[in-house]
Amino acid sequence: MRIGDYQLKSRILLAPMAGITDQPFRKLCAAYGAGLTFSEMMSTNPQVWHTEKSRLR
Repeated sequence: MRIGDYQLKSRILLAPMAGITDQPFRKLCAAYGAGLTFSEMMSTNPQVWHTEKSRLR
């Protein structure tokens, strides 16, 4: 699959899902064939940017 100038390894894409698509899950999906993965949706509230929970994502 091609998106603009980018050639993906497969047509399997991982959608961005808050609370689900953390780094270990994205790596696991890539290992099982996902051609493109996304990080979690991030909050626009600057008060939560530097919390322990956001650091672990």
